[in-house]
Order: sequence, then C-alpha cells, then structure tokens
Amino acid sequence: NSEKLKYFFFQLHGAGTTNPSKFFWQVQDLMMERAKVPMFLTYRAVGSTTGMKEFMGNYGTWEPLNDFGAGDIPMASSRYTNITTLGNREMVHVPFVTGAIAFFHSVPQSDLAGSALDLDACLLAKIFCSEIATWDHPDILAANPGFSPPANQAILMAHRTSGSSSTTGISEYLSTTCAASWTLNVGSSFDWNGGQGVEGSGGMSDWIEANQYAIGYIDAGHGHNLGLSEVAILNANG
Repeated sequence: NSEKLKYFFFQLHGAGTTNPSKFFWQVQDLMMERAKVPMFLTYRAVGSTTGMKEFMGNYGTWEPLNDFGAGDIPMASSRYTNITTLGNREMVHVPFVTGAIAFFHSVPQSDLAGSALDLDACLLAKIFCSEIATWDHPDILAANPGFSPPANQAILMAHRTSGSSSTTGISEYLSTTCAASWTLNVGSSFDWNGGQGVEGSGGMSDWIEANQYAIGYIDAGHGHNLGLSEVAILNANG
C-alpha cells in the first residue's frame, strides 16, 4: 500500500549508445520528478558495445553491471548465450526509436559560396580511408563547382573509438555502396588508417565544432541540434 511504498527507494541504471542519451536523460528526469516514491535513474553514454558488455556482466560471474543496455547494433550471439545460458537470465530486445547516422563537416561556408558540400559514397570512402587527404583534391572540386578551399588544406577526419554502432552504420554503408574504395573493415571497431579518434557523439560533435575543415559522422538529430553542417550525400536515385 502507499504507506509501505514511501519507504522504498527505486534505482534503474543503464548504459550504451550515445545517440539517444538526451532522450533517456529527459525521460528519467521526468520520471524522478513525477514519481510518488524516491527514484534514482541514470544512463551512461559510453557506446553500444560497452553498454552491451556491461549488461552481459563480468566474465566468470556474469552478474550485470547495469539494468539495461542500449545499442543500435544487434546483440552478438555469443553475448546472448553468456546472458541466457551461463548467466541464467532472460533478456528482451525493445525497439524504441529509429535514428539516422549522417556525415557532418566544418568547412567554412565562405569556401563553399553558400552551397552544400556534395560528396558521394566513393568520395567519403576515400576520405575515411585516408586516400583523399586534402580538401582541394581534384575529385572533391569536380563534385563541388565553386568550392575554393585553401591550397593543400588538410582534411581533419575523425572517427569513433571504443566500439561504436555509428561506425558499424557508416562502414556498412560505404563498403556496400562503394566497395572498390572502402579498404577498411566493417564493424563497430577496427584499425583506422589515420584520422582522429574520438569517443561518443559528444566527442565527435566537439571535434567538428572546434576544428575548421573537419569531417566526421554522428547521429543526424544530434548534429542538427548543434547547428553543424551536414554533407549532402548522393542518394540511390542519383
């Protein structure tokens, strides 16, 4: 009854992908403010892979380090087995949002003469594989008439670290759409040929915002909320 409930203190802790972190924090704030009993809810934006590992638990005991994990990549079958068989627990997948990962840049608008930065999948693949290293590369200029970056201006390419579902998304997209130019692996984490490693959506947006002539990838809503410039990608219909 209500008399007994007032003595309870409820806790719920999660960790995982950075993309919906602001959504989780807002929902948790509302729940703590409106609940009749004391509640302490947290969410750590540490990346999809880390969130799943913490939900799976420590090797040997398989005791979970949090109550729920969030990710935009599937739960690996080995981790599912560790949870359900070795950990003797049940788990459920709950889809709750569809998000889009997009490419953002910090090329000054004055260099672009007010136009969008047009890059197709092959140009993006070459940039993120470090094959194209300057903004005045002939292939980039050919795709962007009127674009006038400084001569030999370096492309400050950034990529995610620590097992990112965003990396899974862009590597799958680039390897599928332009396999000839994508020379790296596909997945949440692999060795990059150069570039700046950053952690989380916040780390990526901070890097792009703080460095002119940078390019990276981030949740589209996150990037637009911060006022970052999105790359215009050639779609399947040309």
